[in-house]
Amino acid sequence: MSGVNGGESGMTASERFAGSVKPNEPRHAISPALLTVEDVAALLRVSPDWVRDHASRKQPRLPVIRVGKLLRFRSHEIERWIQDVAQRTC
Repeated sequence: MSGVNGGESGMTASERFAGSVKPNEPRHAISPALLTVEDVAALLRVSPDWVRDHASRKQPRLPVIRVGKLLRFRSHEIERWIQDVAQRTC
């Protein structure tokens, strides 16, 4: 049987961290991963250039977080944006 510290070898830090959070603990301290331009493009089935344009200046405007020159997106905001656009086009 492996020791307390040795039993977790082979696990990534995020896997160890995820396992340390109990199901009933509040998860407000853990934020979901941010999506990249490429992630959003794949989700919407558009080009990365389209995502950059609509995060910067064109309508309909995508909700974006700017990290220096990088663009990042929260998945729940993109899902809400999709619903809003769908309602406006009906």
